[in-house]
Amino acid sequence: EAAKKMNISQPTFHRILTSGRKKIADALFNGKAIQIKGGTFVVGPHRYRGGRI
Repeated sequence: EAAKKMNISQPTFHRILTSGRKKIADALFNGKAIQIKGGTFVVGPHRYRGGRI
């Protein structure tokens, strides 16, 4: 359903998800920054400390 909404094939959608998961795991494991860009998103209360997300 998500692949259809994005107008891409299911294998392509799966590759995008897999790539994203690897990048997030690498960032968390190695202490790298995670930057969210594009689209609309909201950070809920109490989800960050020290003024940084």
